[in-house]
Amino acid sequence: MRQALKYGGSNAALLVFPAFVLMFIHSVFTDPLLSNGKVDLLDGGRIFVEICCAISLATWAVRIHLRGRGLRPQRRNADRSLI
Repeated sequence: MRQALKYGGSNAALLVFPAFVLMFIHSVFTDPLLSNGKVDLLDGGRIFVEICCAISLATWAVRIHLRGRGLRPQRRNADRSLI
């Protein structure tokens, strides 16, 4: 029972990523006045959301790029022998 909850929780946590995409689309392309007018893409709130999305995508790309290597350079075996 505990193992089922453990794996179910990790799968439920992955729902954050599609929820982020849907919330981004909703926040950028929805008219705040709910009238059938045009959407102003240069509104202050929309620019804030777009900047947050750009920062999020950039950090995601850096994380994918650095996967397995980390932020610190790897030490060589010769450096370890001096310590």
